[in-house]
Parts: sequence; structure tokens; C-alpha cells
Amino acid sequence: MGLTALTVTELKAETLALGGHEIEDMTNNEFLRYLRRALVNKRHELAYVTQGMYDSGGSGTINSDKRTITLPADWDQESHLTVYSDSSYDNIIDSRLVMVQDGTIRFSSDQDVGTTYYYRYRKTMTLPTDMNDTVSETTSLRAREYLQDEVTSLYLQKEEDLEMSQASANQLSNADRIS
Repeated sequence: MGLTALTVTELKAETLALGGHEIEDMTNNEFLRYLRRALVNKRHELAYVTQGMYDSGGSGTINSDKRTITLPADWDQESHLTVYSDSSYDNIIDSRLVMVQDGTIRFSSDQDVGTTYYYRYRKTMTLPTDMNDTVSETTSLRAREYLQDEVTSLYLQKEEDLEMSQASANQLSNADRIS
């Protein structure tokens, strides 16, 4: 049974509760920025553990040029797009006969105008822009944990970088005083 998707605010509260005092000072803007980065960094893992949340299917018909079908607008442009000759997605078109080019699915030879082909692909991820946005990936416990761990790690890395920067500045200041 899936979990209910959390808003960014709810995910932040859960993350802070798990992360303890080390991350309690994280602001909303920082959390949102790190969450967006975590979603991008972990997109492949999230696609796997959310069991097809990003998988989509569609169909298109051959355009008047007899060789192209317009690409789906929500394709992530990174994953493999597979083309089929049937709606049950059983008969894959050989990848040597079809390619993605100039915003279209292009066939290597003429096809009958109006012929329908079907395709499967991974949809583009939607990144939250507000603390009230819903993070659909949080319906999977593993995905939720990936995101919480990544956000925490990014925040702690920032804190560590800041401390190292301050330590370097202190060393330079001490060296200036000695000389």
C-alpha cells in the first residue's frame, strides 16, 4: 500500500525530525533548493523505486512527410524512447529503423500517412517551486528516504564547506599575525 504524497513543508518537517540538531537551522529556501537538487541527482533511483511513476505511453500518427511523428512534450529527453507497432506494446520497431531527431520520431523509410505507432518513455520530472507543492515521489517509502538522505547530505556538505572555509580564513589570519 502506497503512502500519501507529502507537501514540501511536510517533507521538511519529517526530514528535520529524522536529522536532529545538525539540520534544525535549515531554512525553507534552503530545503526547497536542496530538495530540487536531490530530485535531479537521484532521478534514476527515484524512477526505479517509484515503480513506473515516470513511465508513460502514447501514440502518434505519421505526418504528411511520411517519415515523422511528433515527440511527446513530456519525454525527459534522457531515457530511451521505444516505438511499437501495436497498442499492446508487444511489437517493438527495430531501433535501427527509427531515431529521435529534431523534435520528432523519424523513420528511416517512408510510412503510410496516418499510420499510428505507439511509444513508451520516461516523463519529465516536475520540480517543486513552493513549500506547498506536493512531492509525488514521497508516495514510495524508499524514494522518500532517498530524498531525505540526499537533502540532509547536501545541507551538511554546505555546513562542512563553510566550516572549512572559515578555518582556512582563520589560518591565514593567524599566519598574517605571526609574520
